[in-house]
Amino acid sequence: MNSPFCYEDTDVLIEVVKVNPLDDYRLNILFSNGKAKIYDIKPDLDTPAFSPLKNIDLFSSVKLKHGTIFWDYDYGEDFAKGIDISETALYWDGESV
Repeated sequence: MNSPFCYEDTDVLIEVVKVNPLDDYRLNILFSNGKAKIYDIKPDLDTPAFSPLKNIDLFSSVKLKHGTIFWDYDYGEDFAKGIDISETALYWDGESV
């Protein structure tokens, strides 16, 4: 069973330390425990929260923020600025490299 947190036989939180966008809306992610994973965001692109990332320039502008990944995007004054994905989702749903 997967932990609900980014822990793996340790009490240290596993964070994203490097991210590189790849072709076909995938991300190559390196975690603080040394593991690398490929995360495919295509299945999420039809949801309102992630649909702006269909713009390849925006998708390619991914950066690190607070131990996870982040895109600068402004949905408007009634919403928080930015798009992010939790390090937990990236870790457990990513495919090991």
